[in-house]
Amino acid sequence: MIDTADGIAFVRLAALSSALNLEVKTGMKMSRGINPFAIAKSYGYKGSKAKVAAALALDVEQILIRREAGLDAQDVPVMRLATEQMVAARSGRR
Repeated sequence: MIDTADGIAFVRLAALSSALNLEVKTGMKMSRGINPFAIAKSYGYKGSKAKVAAALALDVEQILIRREAGLDAQDVPVMRLATEQMVAARSGRR
């Protein structure tokens, strides 16, 4: 069960990576909402859609490896940023 801020942030990053890869490889959009490329840019990624998709996929894989090894995934900058944004959004809603 994914019930921690880190776990939820990781799943969101993995979904973002998947959506961006779908857009780059096929040109299909995953949803009508906010563009996954814009979300990735807000996490500090720079470059074309293909470069951002590759960098995000690499970071998600790095986070997954660290989590499976029982290490802290907060050493990966995007994971720390995603967790902080999610916690801030949750505290703002209450």
